[in-house]
Amino acid sequence: MSKFKRAVIVAIGLPLIGCQSNDASFENIAQLQELAQRAYVSGDLHQAEGLWLDIVKVMPEHTEAWCQLGHIDYRVHRYTAATHAYQKCLAITPHNVSAWHSLTAAKLREASETLLIGSAYLEGEKDQRLVANYQRLLRELMRLHGIAGGELRGEKQGAATHESK
Repeated sequence: MSKFKRAVIVAIGLPLIGCQSNDASFENIAQLQELAQRAYVSGDLHQAEGLWLDIVKVMPEHTEAWCQLGHIDYRVHRYTAATHAYQKCLAITPHNVSAWHSLTAAKLREASETLLIGSAYLEGEKDQRLVANYQRLLRELMRLHGIAGGELRGEKQGAATHESK
């Protein structure tokens, strides 16, 4: 289905949601969900995001929409927004283990990127204990992300192996 056809369906479908019975509303939401999921799977994150946002405008307690918005934000490196979306999802369904996992992954990724950015300033740091702790924390976060060995640029292989034991 072309983007134009999807846009027409959305443009026609959303106004009808408020005018029809609950059964019809859920039908339209289901159609929007299907379109959003197809867009996401095909890699059209912009369209998927727009469709999921349309759904939460009509149904603010739609847990799947919040989780999907979190996944989109995560994929485009908007970790604060992903965290917010996952928290909205969990406020509605606190037993959603997958959302807890995704929320944790977003927070870990944000922490890792923060540490990577800050690591550019380690070279001039005089407090070697702080540098060692910083590098250890970064190495552990990298290990959690599945980066082999969690070795840092410029760090000696022997020192990294010794500290990780």
